[in-house]
Amino acid sequence: MEVRDRGIRGKMIIQFTVKTDGRITNIKTIPSLHFSVDKEVKRVVNMSGKWYPEKLRGKPADAETVMPLSLNIGPSTMIR
Repeated sequence: MEVRDRGIRGKMIIQFTVKTDGRITNIKTIPSLHFSVDKEVKRVVNMSGKWYPEKLRGKPADAETVMPLSLNIGPSTMIR
């Protein structure tokens, strides 16, 4: 059974580190709604390209980033 057939709904937090060169590492989803949802969220975040790093005293610095995400995946949300 696929995720969309289960009707998964909920809120999660995406947490990751933006490195000084703009790369994204250490992607976590909290809480896990479903392993395939977590995998897809991580895939999409990785595809987002390089980010602008935070600056500390004028120099790029690694920074933890947290983003809330609300999901409503089910048959009624599918575009046909």
